Amino acid sequence: SNNGLSGDVDAGALPASVAGLTGLRWLAASHNALQGTLPPMLGLLNPLEHLDLSFNSIQGSLPSSLGLTTTITTIRLSYNSLTGPLPTTATGLSRLRIADLSSNALSGPLPTAVGGWTALEELSLQYNSLTGAVPSEIGRWGALTHWSHQLNLHTALPTELGGLTSAVNLYLHTMPIASSMPTEIGSLSALEILDLFATHMAGPVPTEFGRLAAGRDLRVFSGSMTGSLPTELSGLTSCVTLRLDGHSLTGALPSQLGALSTSLAYLNLGHNSLQGTLPSEASGLAVLRALELRNNSLSGALATLAGALPPSLRTLTVDTNSLTGTLPTFSNVPLLRRCLMHDNQLEGTLPSELGNLVQLVALTVDRNSLTGHVPEGLATAPLTKVCNLTEPTAATKTNRFVDPIPSAVLAKCTVVPEAPVIIA
Repeated sequence: SNNGLSGDVDAGALPASVAGLTGLRWLAASHNALQGTLPPMLGLLNPLEHLDLSFNSIQGSLPSSLGLTTTITTIRLSYNSLTGPLPTTATGLSRLRIADLSSNALSGPLPTAVGGWTALEELSLQYNSLTGAVPSEIGRWGALTHWSHQLNLHTALPTELGGLTSAVNLYLHTMPIASSMPTEIGSLSALEILDLFATHMAGPVPTEFGRLAAGRDLRVFSGSMTGSLPTELSGLTSCVTLRLDGHSLTGALPSQLGALSTSLAYLNLGHNSLQGTLPSEASGLAVLRALELRNNSLSGALATLAGALPPSLRTLTVDTNSLTGTLPTFSNVPLLRRCLMHDNQLEGTLPSELGNLVQLVALTVDRNSLTGHVPEGLATAPLTKVCNLTEPTAATKTNRFVDPIPSAVLAKCTVVPEAPVIIA
């Protein structure tokens, strides 16, 4: 009928005659091996409301007429081979609620015309090659709840990002964004998922970041951020996953992180330049499953932190710091599976209680100053991934265990000179 066209169509190009179906409201022909280009007059199909040509092999550019379709509410053109820019005529899409043009080869800037998409609720533009700064006009997307834009080539986010007050999910990762995180991000009171990793984002973590009280998964890692961690992180009261690793952050770990007691399960602040001692406030993180602090400049006694860890903990990585003191028994974390402590200044002996960790599959203590006997009970732990005890050719800061290392432990390890001892 003239009201709708859907289902299977013959493989080939979408016929230009489609533009003559003046009463067409619904055009759906996804997964049909369509080729060729989009008809130039496709956008003149008022009152067209729904267009779905996703998962085909359509090439060429988007027709400028598409931006003039004042009645359309849904555009799905993902997984094609579309090229060129988004139409600058797109100001006419005032009723557009869902737009998915992901996984194409679109290029050029995001046009300022997108400010006219005031009804937009879901936008997917990921896996394209869009460039330039994200325009300030996105601040008019007050109804937007979901935005996937990762793996494009944008270089800056505008302060008007704070206008997305209905946003629940923002996927903006893996782009060469070199600007600072806008302080206006604190206005996104509904935001639950924020992916801003693998960017060149610089500047500090703004104090307003701590206003994301609804944020569950906040992944802002692998960038160039500097400065200290704000104490306002205590406001992330719904946060389950917090990743701020892989930057150049300095200063101490804020004790206020202990306020995230009922939600935080995964905390990764590794690969920074954090200093100071380990906070005993970790005892307040009652549901924490993974704590990753590796490759910083943290100091103080490891036992102070270990004694405060909750029973829920599965992963602890504190390697490549300047931690001192003796090794704890970790008897308070019976579910521990990964414990990486290499490249510190730990002393004393290996506690025999480590053999009681019935789920321990990875343990590293190499490049410390440990001595004494390697307990035979360590062989009872199910070490199946890595067990680094010593490094035979290291000239400095090496463990000096009393020979012989029990054969039951050695049976789990293959000693490789100048390399970790890997489980056989």
